[in-house]
Amino acid sequence: MPPTPSPYKPWPTSSRVPDGAGDGETLRVERRARRTTRSSASTKKELVQRIRSVEVELDAERQRRSALAYDQQALLAKMIRLETEIILLQAEKSHPD
Repeated sequence: MPPTPSPYKPWPTSSRVPDGAGDGETLRVERRARRTTRSSASTKKELVQRIRSVEVELDAERQRRSALAYDQQALLAKMIRLETEIILLQAEKSHPD
């Protein structure tokens, strides 16, 4: 059984067809090997691009969530101030000096 080639190297042509064979088979095998290499390279490139775009989306989502958390804290602080003011006003009405 011939050895399994590495995914990063094209299939060896010498084990299938001797070099110099004039039937065109060598050329077809070499083209097939190059096509596989280009295909895996383009697939890797697409994966890298997709990962980077997902990272950009994730960063944007984190910024949106951070802004929402800040706004939520600011609104909570306003609510506490207003509730405190209401309590103080009620206390003044019930205990006038």
